[in-house]
Amino acid sequence: MSQSIPLAGGGGSPPRGPSDGSLRSVLAHLNDDERSGIVETQDGDNNTTRLHLRRGTIVSVEQTSNADSWLLAEYMLRTKSISTRALLKARKRALKNDQALEEVLIERKLLSEDLLKRLMALEAEETLMPLFRVEGLEVKFLEERPIPALFGSPLPLSYVLKEAERQAKRWPALRRKVGRPDAIYRLDGAFSTSAMGFEPADEEDELEIELSGDARLVYFFVNGRRTTEQIARCCALSLFQTMNAMDELLQAYLVALVTTHGPGEKIRERSSFFPRLVWTVTSLAMIAALAVLGEGVSALAKQEAAIVIPAELKSAARMSHLRDTQESIRLFELSRGRFPHQLTELTEAGFLDEPSLATGASIRYLADENGFRLEDEGVKR
Repeated sequence: MSQSIPLAGGGGSPPRGPSDGSLRSVLAHLNDDERSGIVETQDGDNNTTRLHLRRGTIVSVEQTSNADSWLLAEYMLRTKSISTRALLKARKRALKNDQALEEVLIERKLLSEDLLKRLMALEAEETLMPLFRVEGLEVKFLEERPIPALFGSPLPLSYVLKEAERQAKRWPALRRKVGRPDAIYRLDGAFSTSAMGFEPADEEDELEIELSGDARLVYFFVNGRRTTEQIARCCALSLFQTMNAMDELLQAYLVALVTTHGPGEKIRERSSFFPRLVWTVTSLAMIAALAVLGEGVSALAKQEAAIVIPAELKSAARMSHLRDTQESIRLFELSRGRFPHQLTELTEAGFLDEPSLATGASIRYLADENGFRLEDEGVKR
Protein backbone atom coordinates (compact mmCIF):
# COMPACT_ATOMS: atom_id res chain seq x y z
CA MET A 1 0.00 0.00 0.00
CA SER A 2 1.46 3.36 -1.00
CA GLN A 3 0.96 6.64 0.75
CA SER A 4 1.10 9.98 -1.02
CA ILE A 5 2.98 12.58 1.00
CA PRO A 6 2.41 16.24 0.10
CA LEU A 7 5.72 18.05 -0.14
CA ALA A 8 4.49 21.60 0.07
CA GLY A 9 2.26 21.93 3.08
CA GLY A 10 -0.83 19.91 3.93
CA GLY A 11 0.74 17.03 5.81
CA GLY A 12 3.66 14.63 5.68
CA SER A 13 7.17 15.47 6.73
CA PRO A 14 7.56 19.21 6.16
CA PRO A 15 10.35 20.01 3.68
CA ARG A 16 12.93 22.60 4.48
CA GLY A 17 12.18 26.01 3.02
CA PRO A 18 9.45 26.94 0.52
CA SER A 19 8.48 24.56 -2.29
CA ASP A 20 6.78 25.50 -5.55
CA GLY A 21 5.79 21.89 -6.28
CA SER A 22 8.09 21.62 -9.32
CA LEU A 23 10.19 18.52 -9.88
CA ARG A 24 13.37 20.50 -9.26
CA SER A 25 12.06 21.85 -5.95
CA VAL A 26 10.75 18.47 -4.78
CA LEU A 27 14.02 16.68 -5.54
CA ALA A 28 16.01 19.43 -3.85
CA HIS A 29 14.05 18.97 -0.61
CA LEU A 30 14.32 15.18 -0.80
CA ASN A 31 18.06 15.54 -1.32
CA ASP A 32 18.36 17.75 1.77
CA ASP A 33 16.47 15.19 3.85
CA GLU A 34 18.08 12.13 2.20
CA ARG A 35 14.65 10.56 1.85
CA SER A 36 13.90 7.12 0.42
CA GLY A 37 10.78 6.39 -1.58
CA ILE A 38 9.34 7.01 -5.04
CA VAL A 39 8.72 10.31 -6.81
CA GLU A 40 5.90 9.89 -9.33
CA THR A 41 5.36 12.40 -12.13
CA GLN A 42 2.53 12.71 -14.65
CA ASP A 43 2.30 15.09 -17.58
CA GLY A 44 -0.74 16.40 -19.46
CA ASP A 45 -0.79 13.32 -21.71
CA ASN A 46 -0.92 10.98 -18.68
CA ASN A 47 2.65 9.78 -19.25
CA THR A 48 3.77 8.50 -15.86
CA THR A 49 7.37 8.23 -14.67
CA ARG A 50 8.55 6.91 -11.30
CA LEU A 51 11.91 7.85 -9.80
CA HIS A 52 13.08 5.35 -7.18
CA LEU A 53 15.08 7.13 -4.46
CA ARG A 54 17.33 5.66 -1.81
CA ARG A 55 18.75 8.19 0.65
CA GLY A 56 19.24 11.00 -1.83
CA THR A 57 20.18 8.84 -4.82
CA ILE A 58 18.08 7.80 -7.82
CA VAL A 59 18.49 4.04 -8.16
CA SER A 60 15.94 3.48 -10.93
CA VAL A 61 13.91 5.48 -13.47
CA GLU A 62 10.74 3.72 -14.59
CA GLN A 63 8.07 4.66 -17.12
CA THR A 64 4.91 2.92 -15.99
CA SER A 65 2.16 3.97 -18.42
CA ASN A 66 1.59 5.42 -21.88
CA ALA A 67 5.29 5.19 -22.72
CA ASP A 68 5.53 5.03 -26.52
CA SER A 69 9.27 4.42 -26.61
CA TRP A 70 11.71 1.70 -25.64
CA LEU A 71 14.91 3.69 -25.38
CA LEU A 72 17.16 0.85 -24.27
CA ALA A 73 16.21 -1.22 -27.32
CA GLU A 74 16.76 1.71 -29.67
CA TYR A 75 20.21 2.39 -28.22
CA MET A 76 21.16 -1.28 -28.54
CA LEU A 77 19.89 -1.57 -32.11
CA ARG A 78 21.14 1.74 -33.51
CA THR A 79 24.61 1.32 -32.02
CA LYS A 80 24.53 -2.16 -33.60
CA SER A 81 25.45 -3.62 -30.22
CA ILE A 82 22.93 -6.38 -30.95
CA SER A 83 20.79 -7.47 -33.88
CA THR A 84 17.02 -7.23 -33.85
CA ARG A 85 16.76 -11.01 -34.11
CA ALA A 86 19.09 -11.58 -31.15
CA LEU A 87 17.26 -8.98 -29.04
CA LEU A 88 13.88 -10.58 -29.73
CA LYS A 89 15.22 -14.04 -28.91
CA ALA A 90 16.64 -12.71 -25.64
CA ARG A 91 13.33 -11.06 -24.79
CA LYS A 92 11.46 -14.28 -25.55
CA ARG A 93 13.81 -16.22 -23.27
CA ALA A 94 13.41 -13.62 -20.50
CA LEU A 95 9.61 -13.90 -20.64
CA LYS A 96 9.72 -17.69 -20.74
CA ASN A 97 12.07 -17.97 -17.75
CA ASP A 98 10.54 -15.07 -15.81
CA GLN A 99 13.86 -13.20 -15.93
CA ALA A 100 14.78 -9.59 -16.53
CA LEU A 101 15.89 -8.92 -20.10
CA GLU A 102 19.15 -7.47 -18.77
CA GLU A 103 19.97 -10.77 -17.04
CA VAL A 104 19.53 -12.71 -20.27
CA LEU A 105 21.65 -10.26 -22.27
CA ILE A 106 24.54 -10.73 -19.84
CA GLU A 107 24.10 -14.49 -19.34
CA ARG A 108 24.01 -15.15 -23.10
CA LYS A 109 27.00 -12.81 -23.59
CA LEU A 110 25.03 -10.70 -26.05
CA LEU A 111 26.28 -7.51 -24.40
CA SER A 112 29.11 -6.75 -22.01
CA GLU A 113 28.09 -5.59 -18.56
CA ASP A 114 29.96 -2.29 -19.01
CA LEU A 115 28.17 -1.52 -22.28
CA LEU A 116 24.79 -2.44 -20.82
CA LYS A 117 25.39 -0.14 -17.85
CA ARG A 118 26.35 2.69 -20.21
CA LEU A 119 23.21 2.26 -22.31
CA MET A 120 20.97 1.97 -19.24
CA ALA A 121 22.49 5.16 -17.83
CA LEU A 122 21.66 6.91 -21.11
CA GLU A 123 18.13 5.53 -21.00
CA ALA A 124 17.69 6.88 -17.47
CA GLU A 125 19.07 10.31 -18.41
CA GLU A 126 16.95 10.54 -21.56
CA THR A 127 13.85 9.71 -19.52
CA LEU A 128 14.69 11.95 -16.56
CA MET A 129 16.08 15.19 -18.01
CA PRO A 130 13.12 16.06 -20.29
CA LEU A 131 10.86 15.99 -17.20
CA PHE A 132 12.47 19.22 -16.01
CA ARG A 133 11.26 20.93 -19.20
CA VAL A 134 7.62 19.79 -18.95
CA GLU A 135 5.15 22.52 -18.03
CA GLY A 136 2.37 21.64 -15.61
CA LEU A 137 4.05 18.40 -14.49
CA GLU A 138 2.26 16.78 -11.53
CA VAL A 139 4.72 15.58 -8.88
CA LYS A 140 4.07 13.55 -5.75
CA PHE A 141 6.15 11.55 -3.29
CA LEU A 142 5.11 8.00 -2.36
CA GLU A 143 6.24 6.19 0.77
CA GLU A 144 7.05 2.99 -1.11
CA ARG A 145 10.13 0.78 -1.13
CA PRO A 146 12.47 1.79 -3.97
CA ILE A 147 13.53 -1.00 -6.34
CA PRO A 148 17.02 -0.53 -7.84
CA ALA A 149 17.46 -1.14 -11.56
CA LEU A 150 19.36 -4.29 -12.43
CA PHE A 151 22.79 -3.25 -13.78
CA GLY A 152 21.75 0.40 -13.42
CA SER A 153 24.10 3.12 -12.22
CA PRO A 154 22.89 5.21 -9.24
CA LEU A 155 22.43 8.94 -9.90
CA PRO A 156 23.06 11.25 -6.91
CA LEU A 157 20.35 13.90 -6.68
CA SER A 158 23.00 16.59 -6.30
CA TYR A 159 24.38 15.67 -9.74
CA VAL A 160 20.91 15.42 -11.31
CA LEU A 161 19.93 18.87 -10.06
CA LYS A 162 23.16 20.50 -11.27
CA GLU A 163 22.91 18.83 -14.67
CA ALA A 164 19.24 19.78 -15.01
CA GLU A 165 20.13 23.41 -14.27
CA ARG A 166 22.99 23.34 -16.80
CA GLN A 167 20.77 21.88 -19.51
CA ALA A 168 17.93 24.30 -18.73
CA LYS A 169 20.24 27.27 -19.36
CA ARG A 170 21.56 25.85 -22.62
CA TRP A 171 18.45 24.17 -24.06
CA PRO A 172 16.58 27.24 -25.45
CA ALA A 173 19.65 28.32 -27.46
CA LEU A 174 20.16 24.78 -28.79
CA ARG A 175 16.54 24.54 -29.90
CA ARG A 176 16.84 27.91 -31.60
CA LYS A 177 20.08 27.08 -33.46
CA VAL A 178 19.89 23.31 -34.02
CA GLY A 179 16.13 22.87 -34.11
CA ARG A 180 13.90 19.98 -33.15
CA PRO A 181 15.13 16.49 -32.23
CA ASP A 182 13.64 15.20 -35.51
CA ALA A 183 15.53 17.71 -37.68
CA ILE A 184 17.72 16.11 -40.36
CA TYR A 185 21.19 17.33 -41.38
CA ARG A 186 23.58 16.40 -44.18
CA LEU A 187 27.31 16.95 -44.63
CA ASP A 188 28.07 20.35 -46.14
CA GLY A 189 30.51 19.46 -48.90
CA ALA A 190 32.84 16.48 -49.14
CA PHE A 191 33.69 14.36 -46.11
CA SER A 192 36.32 16.19 -44.05
CA THR A 193 39.18 14.04 -42.76
CA SER A 194 40.34 16.83 -40.46
CA ALA A 195 36.90 16.79 -38.81
CA MET A 196 37.72 13.23 -37.74
CA GLY A 197 41.05 14.29 -36.22
CA PHE A 198 43.34 13.37 -39.13
CA GLU A 199 45.81 15.67 -40.84
CA PRO A 200 43.99 17.81 -43.44
CA ALA A 201 44.39 16.60 -47.02
CA ASP A 202 44.75 20.20 -48.23
CA GLU A 203 44.35 23.76 -46.98
CA GLU A 204 40.63 23.78 -47.80
CA ASP A 205 40.08 20.80 -45.50
CA GLU A 206 41.74 22.49 -42.52
CA LEU A 207 39.31 23.49 -39.75
CA GLU A 208 39.39 26.88 -38.08
CA ILE A 209 38.04 25.53 -34.78
CA GLU A 210 38.94 22.43 -32.79
CA LEU A 211 36.04 19.99 -32.57
CA SER A 212 35.15 18.07 -29.42
CA GLY A 213 35.12 14.28 -29.37
CA ASP A 214 31.31 14.28 -29.38
CA ALA A 215 31.24 16.54 -32.45
CA ARG A 216 33.63 14.24 -34.34
CA LEU A 217 31.48 11.24 -33.47
CA VAL A 218 28.26 12.96 -34.53
CA TYR A 219 29.88 14.14 -37.78
CA PHE A 220 30.69 10.54 -38.69
CA PHE A 221 27.02 9.49 -38.38
CA VAL A 222 25.45 12.44 -40.26
CA ASN A 223 24.09 11.04 -43.53
CA GLY A 224 21.18 13.27 -44.60
CA ARG A 225 18.60 10.69 -43.51
CA ARG A 226 18.95 10.24 -39.75
CA THR A 227 17.28 12.68 -37.37
CA THR A 228 19.33 14.37 -34.66
CA GLU A 229 17.69 12.09 -32.11
CA GLN A 230 18.54 8.97 -34.13
CA ILE A 231 22.15 10.12 -34.41
CA ALA A 232 22.23 10.38 -30.61
CA ARG A 233 21.16 6.73 -30.39
CA CYS A 234 23.78 5.68 -32.99
CA CYS A 235 26.55 7.49 -31.08
CA ALA A 236 25.46 6.31 -27.62
CA LEU A 237 25.13 9.95 -26.58
CA SER A 238 22.29 11.81 -24.92
CA LEU A 239 20.14 14.10 -27.05
CA PHE A 240 21.58 17.09 -25.19
CA GLN A 241 25.16 16.02 -25.99
CA THR A 242 24.22 15.48 -29.63
CA MET A 243 22.52 18.88 -29.93
CA ASN A 244 25.66 20.53 -28.53
CA ALA A 245 27.81 18.60 -30.99
CA MET A 246 25.55 19.57 -33.91
CA ASP A 247 25.87 23.22 -32.85
CA GLU A 248 29.67 22.86 -33.09
CA LEU A 249 29.38 21.37 -36.58
CA LEU A 250 27.10 24.20 -37.68
CA GLN A 251 29.60 26.77 -36.41
CA ALA A 252 32.34 24.97 -38.39
CA TYR A 253 30.14 24.94 -41.53
CA LEU A 254 30.45 21.16 -41.73
CA VAL A 255 26.72 20.32 -41.86
CA ALA A 256 23.63 21.81 -43.47
CA LEU A 257 19.94 21.45 -42.69
CA VAL A 258 17.88 19.12 -44.88
CA THR A 259 14.52 19.50 -43.11
CA THR A 260 13.30 20.82 -39.78
CA HIS A 261 11.00 17.83 -39.29
CA GLY A 262 11.57 14.42 -40.87
CA PRO A 263 10.65 10.76 -40.33
CA GLY A 264 14.26 9.65 -40.06
CA GLU A 265 15.91 6.38 -41.03
CA LYS A 266 14.44 3.05 -40.03
CA ILE A 267 16.56 0.20 -38.74
CA ARG A 268 17.20 -2.03 -41.73
CA GLU A 269 16.64 -5.45 -40.24
CA ARG A 270 13.81 -7.92 -40.63
CA SER A 271 12.88 -10.14 -37.74
CA SER A 272 10.22 -12.41 -36.31
CA PHE A 273 8.80 -11.94 -32.86
CA PHE A 274 6.54 -14.19 -30.73
CA PRO A 275 6.43 -12.78 -27.20
CA ARG A 276 5.14 -14.83 -24.28
CA LEU A 277 3.12 -12.95 -21.68
CA VAL A 278 3.90 -14.89 -18.53
CA TRP A 279 1.63 -12.97 -16.20
CA THR A 280 -1.23 -12.77 -18.66
CA VAL A 281 -1.20 -16.40 -19.76
CA THR A 282 -0.82 -17.68 -16.21
CA SER A 283 -3.63 -15.57 -14.81
CA LEU A 284 -5.98 -16.33 -17.71
CA ALA A 285 -5.30 -20.06 -17.32
CA MET A 286 -6.14 -19.82 -13.62
CA ILE A 287 -9.32 -17.88 -14.32
CA ALA A 288 -10.39 -20.36 -17.04
CA ALA A 289 -9.69 -23.37 -14.80
CA LEU A 290 -11.64 -21.89 -11.92
CA ALA A 291 -14.51 -21.04 -14.25
CA VAL A 292 -14.73 -24.69 -15.41
CA LEU A 293 -14.50 -26.04 -11.87
CA GLY A 294 -17.07 -23.56 -10.72
CA GLU A 295 -19.81 -24.64 -13.11
CA GLY A 296 -22.77 -26.13 -11.29
CA VAL A 297 -21.50 -25.35 -7.78
CA SER A 298 -23.03 -23.03 -5.24
CA ALA A 299 -22.78 -19.24 -5.15
CA LEU A 300 -20.53 -19.57 -2.12
CA ALA A 301 -17.98 -21.52 -4.12
CA LYS A 302 -18.04 -18.81 -6.76
CA GLN A 303 -17.37 -16.20 -4.11
CA GLU A 304 -14.41 -18.24 -2.88
CA ALA A 305 -13.06 -18.45 -6.43
CA ALA A 306 -13.30 -14.68 -6.69
CA ILE A 307 -11.18 -14.41 -3.57
CA VAL A 308 -8.54 -16.72 -5.05
CA ILE A 309 -8.16 -14.40 -8.09
CA PRO A 310 -7.84 -10.91 -6.57
CA ALA A 311 -8.23 -7.71 -8.53
CA GLU A 312 -4.51 -7.00 -8.11
CA LEU A 313 -3.61 -10.12 -10.13
CA LYS A 314 -5.93 -9.15 -12.97
CA SER A 315 -4.53 -5.63 -12.90
CA ALA A 316 -0.97 -6.97 -13.02
CA ALA A 317 -1.87 -9.15 -16.00
CA ARG A 318 -3.36 -6.18 -17.85
CA MET A 319 -0.32 -4.03 -17.13
CA SER A 320 2.00 -6.84 -18.28
CA HIS A 321 0.14 -7.16 -21.58
CA LEU A 322 -0.03 -3.39 -22.03
CA ARG A 323 3.71 -3.00 -21.47
CA ASP A 324 4.51 -5.91 -23.78
CA THR A 325 2.28 -4.50 -26.52
CA GLN A 326 3.95 -1.08 -26.17
CA GLU A 327 7.37 -2.64 -26.70
CA SER A 328 6.11 -4.63 -29.70
CA ILE A 329 4.72 -1.48 -31.31
CA ARG A 330 7.99 0.34 -30.71
CA LEU A 331 10.02 -2.50 -32.27
CA PHE A 332 7.63 -2.49 -35.26
CA GLU A 333 8.25 1.25 -35.67
CA LEU A 334 12.02 0.85 -35.40
CA SER A 335 11.95 -1.90 -38.03
CA ARG A 336 9.37 -0.47 -40.45
CA GLY A 337 9.83 3.26 -39.98
CA ARG A 338 6.18 3.82 -39.02
CA PHE A 339 3.67 2.82 -36.37
CA PRO A 340 1.17 0.03 -37.17
CA HIS A 341 -2.24 1.28 -38.28
CA GLN A 342 -3.93 -1.49 -36.29
CA LEU A 343 -2.73 -3.97 -33.66
CA THR A 344 -3.46 -6.83 -36.08
CA GLU A 345 -0.46 -5.67 -38.10
CA LEU A 346 1.75 -6.79 -35.21
CA THR A 347 0.57 -10.40 -35.59
CA GLU A 348 0.78 -10.32 -39.38
CA ALA A 349 4.39 -9.08 -39.16
CA GLY A 350 5.31 -11.58 -36.43
CA PHE A 351 5.78 -9.07 -33.60
CA LEU A 352 2.86 -10.35 -31.50
CA ASP A 353 1.19 -13.77 -31.45
CA GLU A 354 -2.56 -14.35 -31.78
CA PRO A 355 -3.22 -15.44 -28.16
CA SER A 356 -1.50 -12.33 -26.85
CA LEU A 357 -3.57 -10.13 -29.14
CA ALA A 358 -6.76 -11.84 -27.98
CA THR A 359 -5.98 -11.07 -24.34
CA GLY A 360 -5.77 -7.39 -25.23
CA ALA A 361 -9.33 -7.11 -26.56
CA SER A 362 -10.04 -4.29 -24.10
CA ILE A 363 -7.10 -2.19 -25.35
CA ARG A 364 -7.85 0.91 -27.42
CA TYR A 365 -5.10 1.81 -29.89
CA LEU A 366 -4.63 5.17 -31.62
CA ALA A 367 -1.73 6.11 -33.88
CA ASP A 368 -0.56 8.73 -36.34
CA GLU A 369 2.81 9.62 -37.88
CA ASN A 370 3.98 11.32 -34.68
CA GLY A 371 3.24 8.64 -32.10
CA PHE A 372 0.71 6.26 -30.60
CA ARG A 373 -1.39 5.75 -27.50
CA LEU A 374 -2.66 2.61 -25.80
CA GLU A 375 -5.60 2.86 -23.42
CA ASP A 376 -6.81 0.03 -21.21
CA GLU A 377 -10.59 0.29 -21.50
CA GLY A 378 -10.95 -2.31 -18.77
CA VAL A 379 -9.73 0.20 -16.18
CA LYS A 380 -12.36 2.43 -14.67
CA ARG A 381 -11.45 6.09 -14.93
